[in-house]
Amino acid sequence: MEDVRRHILKAGNAFCMMDPLGDMPPGAGYGVYLEDTRYMAHYVLSLGRAHLRLARSEVPTTYSARIDLLESRREREDPPSHIRREIILDSSFRDRVQMANLTSERRPFRPRLQFGVDFRDMFEVRGVVSRRRRAPRVKVVEDAVLWDRRGRDGVHRWTRLRFSPQPTELTAKSARWELVVPPRAAAEVDIELDFGVGEIPPSSPRESLDHLRRRAERRHLREMGKWSVFEVDDEDVANWMGRSLHDAVALLIDVQGHKVPAAGLPWYGTLFGRDSLIFGLETVAFHPRLSMEILRALAKLQGRGENPLRAEEPGKIHHELQRGELAGSGQIPFDPYYGTIDATPLFLCLLEEVYHWTGDREFCRELYPSAMAAGEFIERCMNRDPNGFLSYTGDEPPRLRHQGWKDSETAVLHRDGHEPSPPISLSEVQGYVYRGLSGLSDIARALGRRDDAERFGQGADSLRAKFHDAFWMSSRKAYAMAIDGEGERVELVTSNPGHLLASGILPRDRAARVVKRLMKDDILTGWGVRTMALGEPYYHPLSYHNGSVWPHDTAFVAWGMARAGFLEEAAELFHALLEAAGSFDFRLPELYGGFARDGSGGPVPIPQACDFQAWVAGAPFLLLRAFLGLEARASEARLDLRPYLPDPIGHLHIESLPVGQSLADLWVEGERSEAEVHVEWTKGPSLEVRLAHSG
Repeated sequence: MEDVRRHILKAGNAFCMMDPLGDMPPGAGYGVYLEDTRYMAHYVLSLGRAHLRLARSEVPTTYSARIDLLESRREREDPPSHIRREIILDSSFRDRVQMANLTSERRPFRPRLQFGVDFRDMFEVRGVVSRRRRAPRVKVVEDAVLWDRRGRDGVHRWTRLRFSPQPTELTAKSARWELVVPPRAAAEVDIELDFGVGEIPPSSPRESLDHLRRRAERRHLREMGKWSVFEVDDEDVANWMGRSLHDAVALLIDVQGHKVPAAGLPWYGTLFGRDSLIFGLETVAFHPRLSMEILRALAKLQGRGENPLRAEEPGKIHHELQRGELAGSGQIPFDPYYGTIDATPLFLCLLEEVYHWTGDREFCRELYPSAMAAGEFIERCMNRDPNGFLSYTGDEPPRLRHQGWKDSETAVLHRDGHEPSPPISLSEVQGYVYRGLSGLSDIARALGRRDDAERFGQGADSLRAKFHDAFWMSSRKAYAMAIDGEGERVELVTSNPGHLLASGILPRDRAARVVKRLMKDDILTGWGVRTMALGEPYYHPLSYHNGSVWPHDTAFVAWGMARAGFLEEAAELFHALLEAAGSFDFRLPELYGGFARDGSGGPVPIPQACDFQAWVAGAPFLLLRAFLGLEARASEARLDLRPYLPDPIGHLHIESLPVGQSLADLWVEGERSEAEVHVEWTKGPSLEVRLAHSG
């Protein structure tokens, strides 16, 4: 089943959201967007009084759509006309409407396009902020309509619609054509929407749709070529990985000269600290240069001073960067906003991974001041926390009360319903801190900073020593979701402790307890891991964070299980996500319902979920790495593997796996722990390969 409530196209920093007809009716957030601003809010095509029936609507690429419509009169009557819309988003939005007369007589066609522009900020579109605004200026010329507006942020934004052929009637709200089409012939209307900021450029000659398509394809393939290449013998796995890779490439945006992933579409088409770092951890083995760009971009935006309104502190990694009018004019504190507690330790985790995969000491020296600032922020925060953990106090709306990845208003409550007293320490965040400080210690040692290495290593060891007693719920045989400022545990069974498994903070016997708890039916649905266990006071299968399934969350848990040696359990989660992916045409959404799998259909979609998200696109690559036991030590000229192929994979080939200055091709054959691997170095020096058995 593919959900066709809407189509989303993405190109560069722009995206558009349409209904299956190719229209953008008012409401529901449809439109064309650039950098958190809507440049087209109303765009609806009709054909006189003809009733059009949808025959097919598809998105063959992340930047194009093809829609077939049939004119319908009476049931079982042959349709007299066929309308095809081909839409491409590149540097502009193009809509070619072909109207075919299928009869033996001349026929009139009266297409009409209604349109409107509002230049609304994404926060207004989402309903987070409401305000009165003046309408943009609009100017109508022979074959075009032009809107522009200078916002309170001083930015001049403009939109231009151009038409070919020239409309019979053109106003500030609609264009209409009177066309007569010979028998078994076709007419065509070409619509171009360009948009941007600054001075409005003069109209340029229209490029052909085929030229636009080829250019968009070249750009997309150029980015695809920077990744490792994957070949797998199971069609479903291949489809899931292939679509995820296309989505990962499509989500790239430019932020201050760095190519980084937007968090997700349609609502979060900008750089989020946590989301980009988790995506980096998921994909660093197969495209480490992209992770380096993520780290550089985040280092530029790292907190420099104290700003309580934006939750900014020195060394803190930001949560969300908004580039629309509201943020640019200071009406919302999101330029950027720093209300996240986990992005800063995750920054250190990804930096460590980049070092291990590239061995690039110069990059580490470049980022070392930012890494030290992050480590010092963590130290300061832990020193002022009454329990000695990394914690947050929370902000008032539209900022965030809760500042882990489960950041909705009701994501963290005590079982009796009362709010935890701040500051709040989340369990999974302590795992990120342990791994982040350990990684910073390793990097400091590699750069000859012995005092820093000892300092941060001791900090990690101290955290590990006190974590278990503080968070373990002996009566529930699970780790608590959080501890509040009074030292009281938030005694809910959730997926949060699953993220501890990959961090190294848990000894194996305690990791085994976490795995055992997560594999129970009250938290495992058959489609993935619930965010909150069935039976908890706030459980709801369609809640944003209190019972739904988030694919990236399940993938992180599976990664940790595999790293801790629980491969069969990790394989069960892999199967759950793979089969869920098949239900969504191999593009998993941000989240879906936490109903138990009962054999009657696929997982239940949740309407407010993003259609595709960076950390969801990265999930199959993290799982692949988890099952191969891929770990690099480029500075030691070594690649470690512990191959395990979960059903239904029997053959896997990875081409151009980057380790330091070398590239490797990997062939893995066999079943589960019997899988065997062959490695061939195709570029650079041959490195040591250490094989461990998964049995």
